[in-house]
Amino acid sequence: MKKAMKRALLLALAVAMLVCLSACGKCAWKIKINGKDIQIPCTLDDIGEEYEYTLDYPFSGNSNGKGIFSVALMQDGSIIGTVKVEADSVDNIDRKSKIRQISAAQSSSDKKGMSIAGVKCGDDKTEVKKVFGEPDSPDADAWKYKKRGFWATFFFDDDGKVTMLSISDIDDEDT
Repeated sequence: MKKAMKRALLLALAVAMLVCLSACGKCAWKIKINGKDIQIPCTLDDIGEEYEYTLDYPFSGNSNGKGIFSVALMQDGSIIGTVKVEADSVDNIDRKSKIRQISAAQSSSDKKGMSIAGVKCGDDKTEVKKVFGEPDSPDADAWKYKKRGFWATFFFDDDGKVTMLSISDIDDEDT
């Protein structure tokens, strides 16, 4: 009887370890950009050729002092959002730099755009709540969800529609 219990316990531990190992380093939510599955962190090369950074925007190149730089994200020549990029300096930011946070605005919704677990700009609060449940950090203008070290944030207009969404593997204190 004791051998059977030991085997069952070892099997349960092995399954738990496999589940943990398969989840480690993977985003808690499915992220799609232009229909392509993306993992955070990623690079511009991972996202696609039609994306570029621009430092010709007022906030671009700002650093938190910890090697994370805010940079405007462009698609086909239009600014569609922002990214937080890991680099030693602003001069070292390139297509292979690790993107630790992606934020997309409503203006990108005319393109295929970005979605987090199927939620995209233009969806309303009821859709967000249906997919994500009650927010971990609610406020009138933004709902934040945290799962396995990743943050998903949805910003709303006065009508309760998503105007911007963001996914990150860095905590708010890191940005």
